[in-house]
Amino acid sequence: MGSDARRLSAATSVAALAIVITGTLVARSAEPPAATPGSPSWEIDLAPKGERGSPFVIEGRVIGTGGRPLRDALVYAYHADDQGKYMRGGTSRPHLSGMLRTNVMGGYRIRTVLPGLVEGNPHVHFELAGPGAQYRAVALSLCRLVGAGSDTSFAHMPQMLSLPSGSGHWAYARPDTAGGYRCDWDIPFGALQPLSRPPDIFAPRPH
Repeated sequence: MGSDARRLSAATSVAALAIVITGTLVARSAEPPAATPGSPSWEIDLAPKGERGSPFVIEGRVIGTGGRPLRDALVYAYHADDQGKYMRGGTSRPHLSGMLRTNVMGGYRIRTVLPGLVEGNPHVHFELAGPGAQYRAVALSLCRLVGAGSDTSFAHMPQMLSLPSGSGHWAYARPDTAGGYRCDWDIPFGALQPLSRPPDIFAPRPH
């Protein structure tokens, strides 16, 4: 075998090994399709400049079956504003809402403001489209571990020494060293109940 052939064979073997290794770490979605120019990014700003409320970042991964991060999953997120209102100005969708697509490690990041008090406690809604036209929906309720001080938005969150178990999905919103607040939460796509039909945001549009 010539030197060029040996180099080609070695490169092919390395590429194949990389595919195998990557496949054990990240679930590649068959649908939605891989990202194309103009498709959603893995991070998104829900709150426009000047939006009332305390800055808030939610960050984590979408986790599929077997505990593997799920790449290229579409995530539609929305929540009430600082005053506890979803809609504003006759819009057809919540004012603070948007779509993102998870990155190669299943990661997502949402920049917004702290949700207001509505439906019992501040929370964020997620609607997801994963591989094979699988759909999920989940609401994340927010609480705090520390005192709220003078921040009335943060004070709307119940203070808990430990997260509730068996009563929905909860996570702590914590003061961020960069200012504002943040929440680190992995969306358990693989553990959520499948939906019988896609949420409206993913439903086919009539031509």
